[in-house]
Amino acid sequence: MPLEATPGQTRRILILDDDALVGQTIQMMIEEQGIGESRVLSTSDEFFAVLGEWEPSHAILDLAMPGMDGVQIIRELSERAPDIRIVLLSGLGQRVIDSARIYARERGLHVDGALEKPVSSARLRQVLCSLPADDGLIPIAELSSQPDISVADIRGALSRGEIEPFYQPRVNCATRSLVGFEALARWRRGEQDIVMPPRFLDQLESGGLMDQLTESMAEQALRWFSGQSSFGSGLTLSLNIARESLRSEALLEQLVGRCKALELDPTRIVLEVSESAVMSEPKEAVGLFTRARARGFELSVDDFGSGYASLAQLVRLPFSELKIDQGVVRAATQSRQGELLLSTIVDLAANLQMRATAEGVEDAVTCELLASMGCSCAQGFFFSEALPADEVTGWAERWEASQSLPWESPPLRYG
Repeated sequence: MPLEATPGQTRRILILDDDALVGQTIQMMIEEQGIGESRVLSTSDEFFAVLGEWEPSHAILDLAMPGMDGVQIIRELSERAPDIRIVLLSGLGQRVIDSARIYARERGLHVDGALEKPVSSARLRQVLCSLPADDGLIPIAELSSQPDISVADIRGALSRGEIEPFYQPRVNCATRSLVGFEALARWRRGEQDIVMPPRFLDQLESGGLMDQLTESMAEQALRWFSGQSSFGSGLTLSLNIARESLRSEALLEQLVGRCKALELDPTRIVLEVSESAVMSEPKEAVGLFTRARARGFELSVDDFGSGYASLAQLVRLPFSELKIDQGVVRAATQSRQGELLLSTIVDLAANLQMRATAEGVEDAVTCELLASMGCSCAQGFFFSEALPADEVTGWAERWEASQSLPWESPPLRYG
């Protein structure tokens, strides 16, 4: 039965394969199943020419292309059309596909799946229809038409209190019970316009405003957290500490003072620093982290597994948590190598007496895999997106009630 496309948007699929028969066969399957519109191309030059004029939502890429091969095409795509969704196609075996998948994700591309030749109609449908046609992605043309954001815009937003914490729940992998929240910055520009950090972080950094953001987020989030007595006293709040703020002598004292004024136990506050920041500011990090732990705060290395931190650096700093990068988490359900990497990181955390928390959990399969590995906590769209403060209690009540029912991930509203 043909799929009904969501009004106003349909899948537009570019198929690149130097074997015209293979490409035409895939196109025929797409048309027969009503998956979307498609075009077949046999050279990289044709592919990039059509990419610019047709603005496809998906691309099916043969990895073994002559001339510019599939890996080179992935690299070029990550620069020209980073929001396109790709499906990898190869007759070279699963290990090659797995490696290409990892490379594509490291380049920031969305990989919906992979197809081995010969392609089956059922598998094609499964990969291309794993997301609805209107999946919330911003079309390439719309990205280019979005207004620029200036440093002055961000400075004004901070002064007006428009950049505020949204709260993403953290859940125990084994019991599915709520264990805490992470405060994530969102710019509420108007009633309906929620601006995500990737659109304004560069301006924050270039304008020297990262310390101001860190302080503002901490003040708002700690004040909110101090009023959440209905959740009990065992939950934690995670705050992101910007790389630039590692040099701030006053930061720790400000946090200590706010916790004291709000009667918050510092042991319930987790300070998160990205893996890259730990490596770029090692001297400042050692001093700040040691003082923070001495004051009772928990410490987390964020995005672990993204490729920056050395094991020696990890051991010498007093972390209490490893937050596993979402790319590592997603790869675990895609390949045996990915699963081994995730398992190794969870075991490493346990051996170092740290809590392991997985980011980017999007389905029950991943959650169950993490529980079987002994991962402590998880967060991601499977549980909830980051929520405005006034929606957290309602989510928590629905989540608790849902534990006796089969769970389905909710639709996203905030990106």
